Amino acid sequence: MAVTRHTAFVSGVHVVFFLAAGCALLVHAEEPSCKAQAGKDHSLLQLQAAEKARLQRRAAPTCSAGDWVPCPGGGSCAGNQCCPNGEVCPSAELHWKDCAKPKSVDCLPSYQQPCEVGAVVMCPGTNQPCSGNQCCPGEHGSTVCPSAEYEFNDCQHPKLFDCTQPKCEVGAKVPCVPGSNPHEFCSGNQCCHGANGTFACPSADRDWDGCEKPKAHDCLEPEPEPCEVGETVLCPGSDEHCSGNQCCHGMGGEGSSVCPSAAPGWSQCDLPKKSDCVSA
Repeated sequence: MAVTRHTAFVSGVHVVFFLAAGCALLVHAEEPSCKAQAGKDHSLLQLQAAEKARLQRRAAPTCSAGDWVPCPGGGSCAGNQCCPNGEVCPSAELHWKDCAKPKSVDCLPSYQQPCEVGAVVMCPGTNQPCSGNQCCPGEHGSTVCPSAEYEFNDCQHPKLFDCTQPKCEVGAKVPCVPGSNPHEFCSGNQCCHGANGTFACPSADRDWDGCEKPKAHDCLEPEPEPCEVGETVLCPGSDEHCSGNQCCHGMGGEGSSVCPSAAPGWSQCDLPKKSDCVSA
């Protein structure tokens, strides 16, 4: 049986390992020795991939929220500010987005960057990764992984950071107060608890007033000003303008969307309207 010699440097150690060339076919024939070899090969390849990712992370520039950093395209900024080109500062906090354009560069650690539920991120304050509904080690007990689902609470402590960004629409399950720990969640027309009484959930209907106080935070997109078909208006979430039957460019890899002032029924873009200002 042919054997291939492979070498790798893992955590500074020169590792030599061998792959049995004929085992790929024999595994399907229920050959025990080849199955064992395949498992070892897979583990070594995983080790190589993990070390490569670690070295890439170490080489990448990182910052803390609020650090003074260079802006893409020139200039500099610190934390929750806008760059001269209109982008959010690379060191702005996770959910801050009060600029014309989102970040094109993010220097924060992976657990402080926007992520999907289940994404592989680093545990805060450690060099250990986690993914979704898992626990991170901590000096005073385990904490929930930053990319875990909101409902997951099988660790000793809640999330130190939450990198997931729930889609906000009327009725969506969202945190009562963004960035708070531990999280209190609500869905639509429900009340959240505050120090001075209850307040409306961020995803409640705009005119719902069933709590002692109105919303402390409104995560719904603002309602656009009424417009006529073909009128020049802003594309949602950007400083780009459009007029009528045109498409707004997508951001962050998202497809184009129909202009808010397009004629009803016009749909020659990747996505439908994100907001509709045309008077009924």
